[in-house]
Amino acid sequence: MEGEFTTQRSDKAFAQIACDQTIEQTANRDSKTKGGMTGFTTSKGTVNRWIWSHHARGSIARECEVMAGKSRYEEHSSTRSDLLQSRMLRDKADVDKIIAMTNSMINPFEYDGEDLVHVTSGVVATREVQEDLNTAYERGETEFTTLCKERLQTETVDLFGSMKKLKLKTFTNMSKAVKKKIRGKDVSLKADRNLLARLVVIGQFRKIDLQELMSYSLGPLPLPLASVQGCLVKTNKANLLHALESQAEKPVVDIPVGGMYVMDGMAMIQKLNINKLTGERTFLNLAHEILKRLVKGAEGNKSSEIHFVTDTYRKVSIKNAEREKRAARGSQVMRIYGQSLPQQWKKFLSNGDNKESLIEYLFETWSKVKTAYLRGITVFLAHGTKCHIFTGSSTPDQVVEVKEEPSLNSTHEEADTRMFLHAAHAAHTSNDVIIVSPDTDVFIIGIALVPQISAHLYFHTGKGVNLRTIDLKAIYDSIGDDVSQALIGLHCFTGCDSVSAFYGKGKKKALNIILKNPELCGALKDLGERFDIHPDMMEALETFVCKLYGQHNITTVNEARYNMFRLARTSEITMPPNQDALRQHIKRANYQAGIYKRSLQPIPDIPDPDGYGWMMEEELAIDWMTLPPAPDSVMELANCTGSCKKTRCSNETTCTCLHNNIPCTDLCKCGRNDCSNITGHVDFDDKNDDKDSRSKDEEDSDAEEDEITALFV
Repeated sequence: MEGEFTTQRSDKAFAQIACDQTIEQTANRDSKTKGGMTGFTTSKGTVNRWIWSHHARGSIARECEVMAGKSRYEEHSSTRSDLLQSRMLRDKADVDKIIAMTNSMINPFEYDGEDLVHVTSGVVATREVQEDLNTAYERGETEFTTLCKERLQTETVDLFGSMKKLKLKTFTNMSKAVKKKIRGKDVSLKADRNLLARLVVIGQFRKIDLQELMSYSLGPLPLPLASVQGCLVKTNKANLLHALESQAEKPVVDIPVGGMYVMDGMAMIQKLNINKLTGERTFLNLAHEILKRLVKGAEGNKSSEIHFVTDTYRKVSIKNAEREKRAARGSQVMRIYGQSLPQQWKKFLSNGDNKESLIEYLFETWSKVKTAYLRGITVFLAHGTKCHIFTGSSTPDQVVEVKEEPSLNSTHEEADTRMFLHAAHAAHTSNDVIIVSPDTDVFIIGIALVPQISAHLYFHTGKGVNLRTIDLKAIYDSIGDDVSQALIGLHCFTGCDSVSAFYGKGKKKALNIILKNPELCGALKDLGERFDIHPDMMEALETFVCKLYGQHNITTVNEARYNMFRLARTSEITMPPNQDALRQHIKRANYQAGIYKRSLQPIPDIPDPDGYGWMMEEELAIDWMTLPPAPDSVMELANCTGSCKKTRCSNETTCTCLHNNIPCTDLCKCGRNDCSNITGHVDFDDKNDDKDSRSKDEEDSDAEEDEITALFV
């Protein structure tokens, strides 16, 4: 009651601990004997003496330690682990990781759409899944009421009778599946993280060499690169930015006075809080407010010009490959003429047509403002394929002069690349160019293009206390030309907006690999130089992936998969992709890197993405792999449903294992509980071969298969 429930064992602040913890760390710890009461637990007298002598043994042990100068209490009396600088830094890093992971998710409290969106993957629910999830509680209540009436009140149904599941659809039902006809039978294989075990055991019964089996993806999707819904595996791109910052001695600097600004226009619009606009909440006022902020920022830094660069939104785009049709279902395309802003602003901006209309409205509005608005600042607006310059006239009351700048007309799709076209233009009139963007992609491209742009490049990013200006040339000089030129390839290969990452493999680890193995920079530098893949580059990147997964003495991913599986890595997601899926991944990374490396070309010659890791179906989709998920002999048995519990797997029409003359396994849904199909109809050993005539390779193969089976059975 008086608060004395803790003890102070140190003269340092914040060092009190609970009484029971003190007893455990002092008296109980000192009095312990090696192994505890081993060997005398049956002797009541000995046990009593051992217990009653706790304090004496503890005192003797402590005094001996003091005499020997090894007292642990004196060592720790002035320190507390929670107050150490290293512990505080580690705790802060852990908190930052949680914040970064949470920020990468969909915020359910800010999402304005009517669709149901998966919090972590961003997948939009189908109409059937959304209906079942929205009505799950009510349907459960209805079923419970019916159960009470039928089994408790009227007793028309046996209380212990079986109950049917509602089988409501969830996001799991949206897992991607592939269908294939094998021996006249339609086989459907659905993406599942547990599918690997089933297919390996089937392969064991089919006498398929394990090393050959691991050369397949063993699923409809390569799970190291794709989610079960067919979306890209994502990674934290900002980790690469932070890792590169740490390479330079003084990467953060003050904004150079008089430098030219190149701004990511759509990023600026996305950050705007329209609820805090001064004046009316209309598109007209929004256009004026954006222009005022641009002019004010340039004027505050004594800059003479500022570039406002925006994206274009194509119907066929590699960035749209994994997007669901949110705009078609969740937003309305609007014609903008200066009316009030929509209530659901984020939903409005989720539609590419709306964003393009907004940018065109900005151009029309800015073309009619007075010269006084510009305050002597020249504004460049990149919109669509055109770029226009807004300059003031000699009279403040006159309308601004608008003219087209042919050298900046461009077919670039993204502002990420188009901004550097403007940076090169601004370098003709200024020694310093500041690129303003929150995107790591822009940061990486900037480092690679440092030697190609005559001005000194800076990257302004972050928000709040993390707002800073990074000297790109300082980072370029610190890591060297080879690594700098390999950064675009590394970034695309390890995951960006259009290319998947490797599950569980971050960008910092990938960067450390090329810093320690400079010979691998060559293949990453070649990514994007041309749109066809050279075999030497393919081999080098395969070696890089093996090192990424800790297989340093192996150069092929199929062999790496085989070795990791033998080391009990029984999950497909923890192993590298197979060679076929990796080849498609390299094609996509090479295509995206080719776009980034042509940032300084106004009209780059970029081929259609179909055939470069993507394929055209109803719309552009990712071509994950060209091989089937597994050999045909394995595929045909992948759908053993085990829907034969009543017949104990004795009916060929209900038991697919029995129908295909193989025994049921522990991975079948019947679970082999009281199952009659234990051995199947056939003998899997060839009757014409006896044991003595088998080769050593066959015996080794069987030994490997037995080893794998032991992991599951």
